[in-house]
Parts: sequence; structure tokens; C-alpha cells
Amino acid sequence: MLRRPDADVVFQLEHHPFSEFGGPICRMEWKPLRGHTNKGCGPKALQFREIRGSHHHPFDLNWAHSEKEVKRGKLPIAIPIEPEPTNFRDFLAIIGKAFKIKNIQLIAVPEWQAVLL
Repeated sequence: MLRRPDADVVFQLEHHPFSEFGGPICRMEWKPLRGHTNKGCGPKALQFREIRGSHHHPFDLNWAHSEKEVKRGKLPIAIPIEPEPTNFRDFLAIIGKAFKIKNIQLIAVPEWQAVLL
């Protein structure tokens, strides 16, 4: 297994109600390994188009599409993060702004290290 430094980073907020299935209710992905396709839902300009770079699965778009899916942790709609964050600090700044997290920059940059296992 190859670890990919500085790639495939995910930030998500999750909801797990007692005795019910839950999961992520919104997610941001930086430099994902695979693209995302909204299929036939979401903003018209993004339907059936592959989003290859960093993207955001916003709560409001997904909830409006299907609250039942969101309650099960499914987030089928994504929008590109533009401009593409160039580094981890830039990605943190976008997360902090989107989720109103003060002092998010206190999170240390991970020690990226490529390791072939």
C-alpha cells in the first residue's frame, strides 16, 4: 500500500443519532484520489460532469435533494472548491470559513511522508 502525502484529505461533519443509522452530513475533500459525479442531481451545470479536484458536499444542497439520504450518511451532490487549495493550510482556511471554526489554523500540518508498505 502506498501512502500518498499531501493528498486525499477529508473533513466531514457527522451526525449519529441514538439507535439510528447516521453518518456524514457534509464533507470537504482535498486532492481526492477519484473524481465525483453528481449524476442527474445538483446544480444543472454540474449534473453528469466529473469533478476531478477538491470538492465540497454541502449540507444544504444534499438535504434539499433528499433528507432521507443525508440521514443515512449519503451525500450525492458535490461542488468544486475554487480556486483549488494549493496546500493544507489553504484547505484549513476554507474549512474554517465554511464551518465557522475559529482558530482552525491551530491544527498542525501533518508530517507528510510517502511510505511504500
